[in-house]
Amino acid sequence: MGRKRKTGASEVGMRRELAAAALDRIDLYQLHRIDPEVPMERQFGALKDLQAEGKIKHIGLSEVSVRQLHDARTLTSIDRCA
Repeated sequence: MGRKRKTGASEVGMRRELAAAALDRIDLYQLHRIDPEVPMERQFGALKDLQAEGKIKHIGLSEVSVRQLHDARTLTSIDRCA
């Protein structure tokens, strides 16, 4: 058996959530934790791609440090931090 690979923000999972909720777009996608095992560039790259496609309107964060917030803002626009 192969080891399951973590992908961080999953585009497939997001598309399933949208379909299950009968939505074309999520107004605010709140990333509750940054996965330390997945590069931030990969996590935010997936969210940025979904935002560019119009699937996510705003990206939000919670449970992040000031440094993580700063780093995230260098990768994409963060609209809300809780």
